[in-house]
Amino acid sequence: MHRILLILLLLAIIPPSLPGCATNASLGDAYDAYEQGEYGDAYRSATQVVRRARGNERLEAAYVAGLSAQRLKRPTDAQRYLGLAARSRRPKVAGEALASLGLLHHEQGRYDRAARALLESAPLLVGDDRARSYFHAARAQQKLGRWSAAWTNMTMAQSLARDPALLRQIAAEKRHTGWTVQTGAFEVEAHARRELERVNRRAAGLSLGRPRLVRASRGGRTLHLVQIGHFSSYATALKGRDRLRMVSAQPVPLTSLSRVN
Repeated sequence: MHRILLILLLLAIIPPSLPGCATNASLGDAYDAYEQGEYGDAYRSATQVVRRARGNERLEAAYVAGLSAQRLKRPTDAQRYLGLAARSRRPKVAGEALASLGLLHHEQGRYDRAARALLESAPLLVGDDRARSYFHAARAQQKLGRWSAAWTNMTMAQSLARDPALLRQIAAEKRHTGWTVQTGAFEVEAHARRELERVNRRAAGLSLGRPRLVRASRGGRTLHLVQIGHFSSYATALKGRDRLRMVSAQPVPLTSLSRVN
C-alpha cells in the first residue's frame, strides 16, 4: 500500500515527457535538424540552447533560431534572434546574422535598415559571402533611389565575386538606371501595341509621360514590354502604379533596353 502511494506521489510531482520537448537539446541537434529541413525541431532546439547557454554558444544558437524562424515564416522571431546573434564576437556568426537580418528587412520593405545591416555585415565576411552583402545592400539602395551609393557597392561586389552566377546577377543589376511601371509582357507585338494604346488612354492627365514599348530577351524568347514612367525610387514607382489603377501594373527596374516605339 505504501509503495502504491509513493508511486502515485511521484507521478503527480514529475511532469510527463512530451514528444519533441526534450530539455537537453544541443547546438549540434539544432544544426542537424536545420540541415535536414526540420525547421520546427531546429527552432525548438536552438531556443532551448539560447535560454540556458551563455557566451558564444548562446549567440550561435540564436543564429540558428533566427534562420529557422525565417523558414517558418515567423519574421518577428527571426528578427529578434538574428539581432541577438549579430552581437557575437565571432565575425562569421555576426556577419551571417547581419546579412540574414538585412535580407529579412528587404523582404519586409524596410530598405534603409536592410542596406545598413548588409553593409555592416560585409567586412565580417569573406569571398563571395562578402560580395553578396555588398550586392544586396546595393539592391536595397536602388529601391531607395540612392543610385550613386548603389553603383559604388555593386562595383565593390563585382570586384570581390568569383561565383559566375553571382557575377551575372551583378552585371544585370548594374544596367538598372531607375524604376518604371510595367503593365504587361507579350510575345506577340500586336497584342503589346493594343496594351500600349490602352495604357495611353488610362494615363491621360496623370503626368506619367507616354507609355513605351521595349523589346527584351527572356529565356530565349523575345518579349514586348509595355512600360510607363521613369522614377528614381521604388516608393515613387509604387505611387505611379497606384495612380494608374491597373491590376496588371507593377514597378520594375528600368534598364537600357531598346525602345521599339
